[in-house]
Amino acid sequence: MKYILKKQQGVALFQVLLIVTILMFLAIFVTNKAKMQVKSAQSITDKQKAMLTVRTVLSKIKFNLLSSPADVLYDQQKWNFYGEEFLIDDVTVSIQDHNGLLFINKRTPVDLVDNIISLANSVDKKNNNSVSSKSFIHWFDEPTNTRIQNLEQFISMGFSWLSAKELWSYITVNPRVLFNPMNVPKTLLPVFFPNNQVGRILALRATGKNYVEIQHEMQTITKLTADESVGYVTGPYYRVKISAKINKSYWNMLYELSIVQQHNGLHVITLSQRPF
Repeated sequence: MKYILKKQQGVALFQVLLIVTILMFLAIFVTNKAKMQVKSAQSITDKQKAMLTVRTVLSKIKFNLLSSPADVLYDQQKWNFYGEEFLIDDVTVSIQDHNGLLFINKRTPVDLVDNIISLANSVDKKNNNSVSSKSFIHWFDEPTNTRIQNLEQFISMGFSWLSAKELWSYITVNPRVLFNPMNVPKTLLPVFFPNNQVGRILALRATGKNYVEIQHEMQTITKLTADESVGYVTGPYYRVKISAKINKSYWNMLYELSIVQQHNGLHVITLSQRPF
């Protein structure tokens, strides 16, 4: 009888321990699920804050482009228009003037074409890939007076996807008002200028000199003065990148902007926008 009683007590104790264990695991599961839901909700909130931050900074950029000339923004706000990153309200921004980008059409000089191919080959160097100039130059022999308008055109000419993508990020399909040597992005400097000038331009940008001083010294370095194709004019087309981070959430947007004259004055319009 005592044996049976002890056995029943043992079974009851086991059942109690089993129930307690199950309840513990259930409590852990519920707690973890609640934590995950809180984290998910926080992540969504942070993402929304990052998106709002990007839109707020974009509005400030548009306002400043309309209200202040390039030299004032360069000198007083420490902006630049050759695509180097800087901060606006602790948000990372880059602004690229289209007048410093590549605009490839039938009148593009042959030496510039060769430099574009060299840039593409330098991108593909690690992949042992190289671009033949034949397909690219053949495009210039065609009678239609068109311009390169998409990445697929580069690929059809023999460029790899990698080099085509790199080049496309430095090309404008908008009519370039004038070529502005001051606003050429770092990657494109070897396309437009010999190596000795590239080094001097980069050193000049690092000096912290004001806009007028840099313009004057750029003319001295490059020997390029204003004419029918060259002008130290910034805008009206801009490529803007804005990157906001809230905790672990990011929101990165690229905008193509243009200043246009409308019936009630100048406005900045968004030509296109996409995440990057």
